[in-house]
Parts: sequence; C-alpha cells; structure tokens
Amino acid sequence: MEVFLTLLVVLASSFGFVILRWAINRHQRLKLLKRYGIPGPEPSFLSGNMDQLKSEPTPNDLITSWLKKYGNVFGYYLGEIPYVVVNDLEMLKQMFIKDFNVFTNRQEMHLDVSPLNKTILALKDKRWKEVRSLLTPTFSSGKIKLMTNIVDKKVDVTVAEVSKKAEKNEMFDMYELVQGLTLDVIADCALAMKTHCQENPKDIFLIA
Repeated sequence: MEVFLTLLVVLASSFGFVILRWAINRHQRLKLLKRYGIPGPEPSFLSGNMDQLKSEPTPNDLITSWLKKYGNVFGYYLGEIPYVVVNDLEMLKQMFIKDFNVFTNRQEMHLDVSPLNKTILALKDKRWKEVRSLLTPTFSSGKIKLMTNIVDKKVDVTVAEVSKKAEKNEMFDMYELVQGLTLDVIADCALAMKTHCQENPKDIFLIA
C-alpha cells in the first residue's frame, strides 16, 4: 500500500510538473508580441484571440477594427501561435522585395495529401522558388492580356443569360450560372476547349 501511495505521489507530481511547465511556456509565448513592442488585443490563455475572431460575421470585420485601433502593424494569436498583420506599404515592399528570402513561405497548411501538398500553395523554400519560376512566364501581363478577350466573351454570355431570365421574370440560381462561367473560362483559357456550361446545364464538362 505504501509503495502504491508513493508511486501515486510521484505520478501526480510528474503530471503537475508537466502541466506547470506547459503553462509557463504558453504564458511566455502569449507575451512574445508584447516583448517585441507589437501592439494588439489581449489574448486569452487557452484560445488566444480565436474566440474574438469567431464572434464576428467574418474575420475581416474584426481585423479592420483592430487596424483602426492598433495601427498599421499589430499582432494577434490563434491559440499560442502569433500572427502579425502589416498594412504599411513601404514595409510590405521591403518584406516582399528586399527581404523576400525571409518571407518566402506561406502559413502551414497541415494538409499532407498528394497532390495537394505539391501545389505552389503548399511548397516551401527552394522547391517553391523553382515552381514559381516555371509558372511566372505563363501568367505574364502579356499572356493575361491575351486571355482578356476570352473572358469578355464568356461574361457576355453570362449577361445574356441573366437578361433572358429577367425578361421572363424567372427565378434562377446565380451560383450555378457563375459556376458555368468559371468552367467556360478555364476550359477555353487553359485547355482550349469550347464549352457551353452557361447555356447548357447538362454540358458534360459541368456534369463531370
């Protein structure tokens, strides 16, 4: 019995030490932005500022109000992870041009599923740079200008379809029409395929 109690005390002490260490580390993490002089809303111990972000219809509404309150550079926490919002043009230029080698990577996606983990949104460091160098010529201003006429024609179809529905005073789902527009544009611009997803809801490209 005495051995059991001793073991129980040791386990409880170890568990208590782990919890205490975790709490101290978390407290230090939640003070990181303040130590660097970055203003922002006070985080809660467990969720950071996540509850505040969830309380608004969209996170952008709260971010906008924080910009007004704390200025063009401020920070907040999701859990214990710090985020810094920068709304200063000169600082952004420095980050994405002069100091770009420090800011190349995006936020961690936590989505290790092929082929999604091979897309440019998920790639990092050298591999991201290699893929980006291949994609950049494809989306040059000249290439995008060439696609403008295609997009204009597809949008004209959208306007015509909406006009037909309006003349008949007919209710319709705008999402389906915009979905058709998106597929028509992608099919023509990327695949050189002529589709009619907007006029024909049963178009094989739309159904597939």
